[in-house]
Amino acid sequence: MFITILGYPAGMDPTGMDWSGKHSPPNHASWHGYMRPGRALPLFPLLVALCILCAGLPGSSFPGAPSVEAGSAPNPRAVLEVRYSPTRYSLSPEWREGVIEIELFERRAPITTANFMALAESGFYDGTLFHRVINDFVIQGGCPNTRGNRNQLDWWDDGSGGSEETIPLESHPELTHVDGAVGMARELGDPDSASSQFYICDGPQPGLDDTEENNRNRTLREIDDRGYAVFGVTVSGMEVVRDIALVWTTTDLSIDTVDPLPAIRAHYHDHPIYDVLLKRVTIIRFDAGGDDNGITLGQAAATGALIFVAVGAVMIGLLRKGRLPGARDPVTGVQPPSGERQE
Repeated sequence: MFITILGYPAGMDPTGMDWSGKHSPPNHASWHGYMRPGRALPLFPLLVALCILCAGLPGSSFPGAPSVEAGSAPNPRAVLEVRYSPTRYSLSPEWREGVIEIELFERRAPITTANFMALAESGFYDGTLFHRVINDFVIQGGCPNTRGNRNQLDWWDDGSGGSEETIPLESHPELTHVDGAVGMARELGDPDSASSQFYICDGPQPGLDDTEENNRNRTLREIDDRGYAVFGVTVSGMEVVRDIALVWTTTDLSIDTVDPLPAIRAHYHDHPIYDVLLKRVTIIRFDAGGDDNGITLGQAAATGALIFVAVGAVMIGLLRKGRLPGARDPVTGVQPPSGERQE
């Protein structure tokens, strides 16, 4: 028992033998002297130092820990509230709501994340649609032209809009198109044309990475272009992304093959039949010491150590006063009379 070990006199093991092999008999007139707090005090500064150290440790919060760097606050997150219908080939949609939580890599993609967070906090994305959905590829949204669609005739310009400002391509070698990666959509052939539209990967998409090999392959295919910028990753709600990727789209109806107008056909392609609504985007920022959803591992360790010390101190006090039920002399095993206080 931890508290008993704290109470052993210096140089004595639990059997009462000192390290020289000689027995150190207890003082039976005052056996509680073995448990005097003073004998345990040398360990208390170490425990206090441990608490301070743990409280200051940068660490991932739980559950669902944001990535952190030493001395930095956890990455901010974006919470996307969506409404969609997973019903396919039916005239009766069954609406479902879900939440997608995205970690934003603010330190590795500062320009892109700042742009996304500013738009989100201004309400730019609220009420827009995911207008392009391709199973096993991406779900794409963020176009302001999708807001307020009344019927299918309003789809013609979905996907052609953006915010007033564009940002440069901000790729990072450590940010790749893994499953659930979030990147910025843009115009083909213009790497610096991203503004508000973004996508979430349904499965890994390494072909979208801005790498020398990918760019060389694009050149061989006579495509003068580069890859795309990843600025976040889905940390919660990937099942919602999967559901949305499977919704009924115009491609399933082959509308794109019967519409005689190429311009309209291009925008109708891969468009969900039933709106995939992005109801709201909320940005959550974190302090260096913790977050709004939990406590850091360091704080948890410090709290546990403090409780441990407090309980130990109380038990030492009870042992001194002979008030701890079942307390026995650590050497003789004799239990003092109940209710008696020996000095």
